Amino acid sequence: VSNIFAFCSRDLRMAGDVKLFKQLMVRLLSLLHCTAMQQVCELDDDTLEVISLECIDPRKINFLKSVEDPPELMITWIQRAIALANDQLIIDIPPPILSRAFQELARGQVNLTNCRKIKMVPFPFPYAQMITGMLLVHWGMTAVITAQLISSWWCAGGVCAFVTCAFWSLFYIAMEIDQPFGSDANDLPVE
Repeated sequence: VSNIFAFCSRDLRMAGDVKLFKQLMVRLLSLLHCTAMQQVCELDDDTLEVISLECIDPRKINFLKSVEDPPELMITWIQRAIALANDQLIIDIPPPILSRAFQELARGQVNLTNCRKIKMVPFPFPYAQMITGMLLVHWGMTAVITAQLISSWWCAGGVCAFVTCAFWSLFYIAMEIDQPFGSDANDLPVE
């Protein structure tokens, strides 16, 4: 959407309208980012910082709080603001580039939906239980097998500990990356 700023009117009589349009777009995009992050992140406090909302009608903000899917509404508001600015000649943009801006918004919405899928679809519980059971069997069997194959007891213990720790580490890493959005140390940065 930032490429729209490059096509704002250079007419000095429209300078005030252009400035208001830019401010509105930045604030709407900030609010879009905030609502999108709130949907995909597991945060203790989901109040994220946004750029001042002073040029957005307070009734719209209250309505936004009651909507089931705020990012979808935000994208609609952004598209509407772009269309109005195009009609009022605040932006003088060729149709292919304008459609590209709408495509970028749509692609962002699809990517947000994919992130929500990651958050909403849990790792299957029976599969997790089976992996845990198999790791426990592996832990016990590795000790028996290494004791039979390696004559030195300290070397057998070291191999057993290394292999078992490696598999359990992979298990815990997989659990950590199952939910990549949040405020844990290994989560993607949100704030």
